[in-house]
Amino acid sequence: MGKKIIMTIALGAAAFAAPAETAGSVSASKGLQLNGQPVPVAGTKSWPVSAGDDLRSDATPAVLTLKDGSKIVLGKNSQAKVEEGTVRLVSGTMQYAMSQGSKVQVAVKGDVLSARTGLASTVTNPVAPVITVVKAEDLTPVSRRQP
Repeated sequence: MGKKIIMTIALGAAAFAAPAETAGSVSASKGLQLNGQPVPVAGTKSWPVSAGDDLRSDATPAVLTLKDGSKIVLGKNSQAKVEEGTVRLVSGTMQYAMSQGSKVQVAVKGDVLSARTGLASTVTNPVAPVITVVKAEDLTPVSRRQP
């Protein structure tokens, strides 16, 4: 009976210590912080990022590549929080290009931005006008005929 108790405790501890699922990876040429700690970027292509991680760029932008292929560029001296299904800009600027079919949302100051997949935008915090790049092939044809 004592063996069963030890086995249960060991399995419970293993489940508790399971790492969070990786949301993607982040890279920068220098000056990257992950959860408040400087990241040694020299000689390392990228670092894994999970929900709950806090990213800060310094004098150079940081590139967050999500598992679905979407790319988010955190501008110089900017901060973002990776959440479950959302990347939230805390301060500074970020550009994003969402992959077709991406379910990841981009948020600023508690507001989730509506971004169509396959399009790119730039956003700042404090909130400034959002400029969205729209491709001509994505526009709906308009008839000039009068009814």
